[in-house]
Amino acid sequence: DAFRGKSVWVVFTHVRGVFDEIDPILAYLRAIGNQAAEIEDPDGNQGSAAAMAYRFDLTNPTRLSSTTADAFETRSRFQENPAAACTGPAANFSAAASAPRPKRSRRSP
Repeated sequence: DAFRGKSVWVVFTHVRGVFDEIDPILAYLRAIGNQAAEIEDPDGNQGSAAAMAYRFDLTNPTRLSSTTADAFETRSRFQENPAAACTGPAANFSAAASAPRPKRSRRSP
């Protein structure tokens, strides 16, 4: 709702997986605004590797008054199966973060 009254681009990456997270977001934006443009992945990536962008005009007072983020009914596959939620990054970065870093030599000017 912070972008009400503006025209915005919304960019999604790595979302066409199990949950289709963008569907409820796009449904809400389409309820409160007009979709003005859509850009498919320029590299032709499909599935969870894809990226896409949408431009929405969120300035129409009639559409904006139709609902709010708090009142908008959403349903996603995540809500149907919360046990399948993402548990973090695909790679374990804790080992890399705790590894010793090489010492830098200091040079005199």
